[in-house]
Order: sequence, then structure tokens, then C-alpha cells
Amino acid sequence: MFLIVLIFNFLIWYILSGLDNIVILTLGITSSFLASFIGMKCTKKITINKVIYSKLFLYFLWLFKEIILSTIYTLKKILRKNQKIKPFMKRIKSSNVYPLGNVIYDNSITLTPGTVCVEDNEHGLIIHGIDKEVVEALEEGVMELKVKKLFKNDNI
Repeated sequence: MFLIVLIFNFLIWYILSGLDNIVILTLGITSSFLASFIGMKCTKKITINKVIYSKLFLYFLWLFKEIILSTIYTLKKILRKNQKIKPFMKRIKSSNVYPLGNVIYDNSITLTPGTVCVEDNEHGLIIHGIDKEVVEALEEGVMELKVKKLFKNDNI
């Protein structure tokens, strides 16, 4: 399994770098090895049910759609001359009980343009948004519900 992950990491690195100098290739192999080693060590500590992989795929398709919609919204906000950007920060409640669910939720918020998860603790999340609307949209809880469903027997 380690060898498959190593080859996959190196191929991704090679495709994205596009460099074929021997020194750079050596650095790429080294960084791919380290990333694979650390990744394999981390995944041994996290047990994931096999059913979650199909749910994760569906979740990431939904998240990709949300990222596209949020990108369009953020671009409209930035490119309109008469539109004032009023950054907004607010603490929202989060009821995720799974540590991996918290990581997925926090990173999903940060991946969505116009929002950043600044802090996650027992009191909730501190979200910074490009405006009040994007933070309030997170308060509706659609994204959090989808993340919670990853760890239940329900479908997304």
C-alpha cells in the first residue's frame, strides 16, 4: 500500500512541477517519500469505515459545486465597483462530535471562497467572511449536516 501511495504522490508532484532536472527529481522523490510516510502513519491512527468513502465522494462533489457558486459570488462582490465589501467575523455553534468531522467541516469552510474558519474549539467556530451573508449561510447548518451524515448510516 505504501508503494502505491508513494508512486501516486510522486506522479502528482511530477505532473504539477513539470521539471525533470536530476536534482529537482531527487527532491521530488524525497518529498513524496516523506509525505507518503507521514500520511501512512496518520491514517493508521484514524479508522474509517469503508462505507464513508462513497459518502465522501458524494460530499466532495457537493462541496465542489458550493466552491464554484461561492467563487462566482465572491468575484461579483469584488468586481462590482459600487459594491462595498464589509468583512464580517462571528462565532457560530458547531455540534460535530467526531474529530475527523470537525477537520472536514473546518477545511470545507476554508476551501469555500469568501470564508475562513479562524478558530475551532468547544465554544464553536469563529468564521471570517467577505460579508455577513456568507457567514449567516453557514449558520443555517447545511454544510455541517452534510458532514455529520458522513459518519451516520444515512445518505448525504
